[in-house]
Amino acid sequence: MIEKKSKLFGFSTLTGKFTAFLFVMSLAPILVLGWVSYQTTASTLVDQELRNSSSMIAAQEKILNVVLREIEGLIHNISGIDVLIDAMNKERDDLSTYEHLTAQARIGYILNGYLGLDGLVSIDVISENGSYFHVGQTLAQSGVNKPLLEELQASSIGTGNRIVWAGVTRPINLSINDEYVLTAAKVIRKADSETNINRLIGTIIISYELASINEILTVTSFDGLGSSMLLDQSSKLIYQQDGQYLGQSATEAYGMNRAEMLRTNTLIYQGQRYFVSHKDLTLYGWTLLRIIPENIILARTRAIRYTTMATVAFALAILMIGFLYLTSRIVNPIGNLVQKFQKINRGDFDLSDRMVEIGNDEITDLTRWFNLTVATLSEREAYAQALKDSETRHALILNASHEGIWDWNLVTDEILLSTDFANLIGLAPEDHGKILALEWVELIHPDDRQGFQRSVSDYLAGNSEKLIFEYRIHTNLNGYRWILSHGSAIKDDTDRYVLMAGSHTDTTNRKEAEQQLTHDAFHDKLTGLYNRAFLFSYLTQIFASDKRENSSGFALLFLDLDGFKSVNDSLGHAAGDRLLQETADRLKSCLRDADVLTRFGGDEFIILLNNIEQVRYAQVAQRIIASLNESYLIMGHELKAGVSIGVTLSSNGYSSPEEMMRDADLAMYRAKSNGKNCFVLFDSTMKEEALHTIRLEYDIQHALDRKQMQLHYQSIVDAQTNELQEIECFVRWNHPEKGILDTVDFIEYAEQKELLKDIGYWVVDSALEQFSFWKNGFLGDDVRLKISINLSLKLFYDEELLSYFLHKLEDYSLPASALVINVKASMIANSSMRAKYLLQGLKSKGCDIHLDDFSMGYSSLGYLIDYPVDGLKIDRALINIDESLEQRQKVIQGIVQFANTVGVRCIAEGVETQAQLDMLRSVGCHSIQGLMVDKPATADDYYQDTLREYDTRLTV
Repeated sequence: MIEKKSKLFGFSTLTGKFTAFLFVMSLAPILVLGWVSYQTTASTLVDQELRNSSSMIAAQEKILNVVLREIEGLIHNISGIDVLIDAMNKERDDLSTYEHLTAQARIGYILNGYLGLDGLVSIDVISENGSYFHVGQTLAQSGVNKPLLEELQASSIGTGNRIVWAGVTRPINLSINDEYVLTAAKVIRKADSETNINRLIGTIIISYELASINEILTVTSFDGLGSSMLLDQSSKLIYQQDGQYLGQSATEAYGMNRAEMLRTNTLIYQGQRYFVSHKDLTLYGWTLLRIIPENIILARTRAIRYTTMATVAFALAILMIGFLYLTSRIVNPIGNLVQKFQKINRGDFDLSDRMVEIGNDEITDLTRWFNLTVATLSEREAYAQALKDSETRHALILNASHEGIWDWNLVTDEILLSTDFANLIGLAPEDHGKILALEWVELIHPDDRQGFQRSVSDYLAGNSEKLIFEYRIHTNLNGYRWILSHGSAIKDDTDRYVLMAGSHTDTTNRKEAEQQLTHDAFHDKLTGLYNRAFLFSYLTQIFASDKRENSSGFALLFLDLDGFKSVNDSLGHAAGDRLLQETADRLKSCLRDADVLTRFGGDEFIILLNNIEQVRYAQVAQRIIASLNESYLIMGHELKAGVSIGVTLSSNGYSSPEEMMRDADLAMYRAKSNGKNCFVLFDSTMKEEALHTIRLEYDIQHALDRKQMQLHYQSIVDAQTNELQEIECFVRWNHPEKGILDTVDFIEYAEQKELLKDIGYWVVDSALEQFSFWKNGFLGDDVRLKISINLSLKLFYDEELLSYFLHKLEDYSLPASALVINVKASMIANSSMRAKYLLQGLKSKGCDIHLDDFSMGYSSLGYLIDYPVDGLKIDRALINIDESLEQRQKVIQGIVQFANTVGVRCIAEGVETQAQLDMLRSVGCHSIQGLMVDKPATADDYYQDTLREYDTRLTV
């Protein structure tokens, strides 16, 4: 093709000569003129923009010098304040507040003369004696950037105590919100009165906003094609026209430092060329520069480019039209004819290829005669090829098929195999794929040999339509491989089978995949043990066996690891997997070969003990517990893991595997509740308890809808005067069958069904509604009576609880001061941060907070200090402790005295006897609650028994 094109454009051809003429006369002059115009315009535009940039940099330098001189003047004026110098010279402890404020006021007074410095962030004067004088946008002084202070002092001393411009730094005052500021500093020295030697007494640091510098320099900028910036001595950006990278180093922002930017008048950034114009501010070590993208400048030459390109395109179009005409009508047809005759002569021409006949000229006549000649040659070629294909088709199929083609001469008992299959079983090349039938049978696996011979006999006897049999055959390379043989036979004129032919398919991979799938279906991938599916299948076979009644009994052990979740949560799932693998190994060592060990799922294992005698299950369970109690070394960590085991026996008369595993699971959970790391044998009471639990869990889901929940109320009175102070409400469940259930009897089930929020909200709404009814009905606004509500741990995590309380108080026109929230110390311990947030929110609105069950395990005196507690409730367990009255009195007296010290009320719960009441009064307990006062009652009963008398007293 390349040779053809080179000849086509050669000057000896008509096309080449015509193309060269058009190029010289039209295209070349246009290209030269366009290039000269483009270069001249581009050079002029670059020079003009660089001159504009230099003018702008000069203007920016002037206004920058004005601002910096004004800042230096401010520093010099501050350094001349005598009161400040004297204050800095004193030790920090000797400096009075008056002297400190006077010095700081003098700084502010001088600052009034520099109101034009809008970007001033702060003036910080730091003495060597530890005194700190600060004037700025914020009065906060949370600390000093000591590394920066030391750097500024070193730089100022090195310059002969002149003002040092440090460029872009972090703020010296850590309370300043600006991430970066422009910093100037000057050290202050004073002659020692004894040695007359100047010594360093402090440093003045000025912090100035980068945004203000950016605003000042931007005002002096004019619209141009590039971007301006100001770099400090560390290549950090003091000013950048778009303000995107202020304070960052040029290296971070652009990937190059100042030296790389200023090396030449141009630079390459992100594959684009830029022109650079700059001015070094030698007094400060800074550089003002402006960077102009070349492509933006050259964009103004676009019109010249487009005109030149359009003219060139037009000239090319004329050139191409002439070229295409000569090529398509004359040169190409003649060239094609020459090439095709050459291919015919060499014997590599495709006889199906024909030339297109266009027009009615001499070229068309030449093309037509060529096509007639090719048609004649094509017919001869097709006849010869058909004969050759017929002879070789059978050989190609036999050798190319991956199926393995074979034919069996039943007369000579000789089998002919395709080449690939002959190589597979290791036939020698000189055998040409031939093997005797007897030798073929010898290669078949002994377990499959008889089946193969029977299949062949059945087919030849007419018992099957085709020969189809799958078996294993020995190969020289890979041992035995599975093959699937298909075959059909034909008969001769005497009705005798003479030839059988068919195919062999290598099915080894499929067979191995089936075996692997079968293994995976009944084994756990992690531990290699049997899995749940195998256990169900195995137990189903046992229960379905006709011999089960005559077989020995068996036991089912349901194992659950103790503490496995904590290993997963702390060390990760890889450690958990390793723990399960080692546990499986230990369990294997505790069992006989006849026993069945399975991983049921997660950290659960099930063991089937076959043919057990008496209490052998107990021996195995104890052996397992002892083995798993030994330390594990997992990923470099020494771990302890126990196990809870539930056991059930086949002698219980189970009818299905599900029943047996269910009871073993119940026994395992009983082992968990018994303290873990033990085993429990199932008995019928466990099932009854489980059914009871299920029934309660079901019933409690509908308790609110069926209005079975109710509130009971109990009084809290003054211990000395019996005056009613609070009404505490308790939630009860009026179960249709079991009667009134206390909170402890159903709260666990409510939590499992995630009903605590609904019940808690119902309690808040019902209690406030009832209290509002009493208050509006007869108590009145003057009565200082409060309603007390108990708060559950789950509600601590409800982000809507606080707003719900306030919303309900507003709905029932109750002040927040009428509400008392009881919280247990254990709840605070389990969610301290959330508890503090919620309680502080309620307290800030006016609610009282009481700490319930004080003196129990989670109680801590620290809660009374760290949390907004108004009262503590001494738990009934402390009132009823088995100590002498004198010892009990001392303990309670200590609690009351502590409560008085921290200013909270003390309320005693569970007061049931006169002796308890007398003792509480004697130690000064503020309030009491219990059967000595009244018992919890419904709203109606409480009104009749308690509030009606209270209402009568109020009326009188």
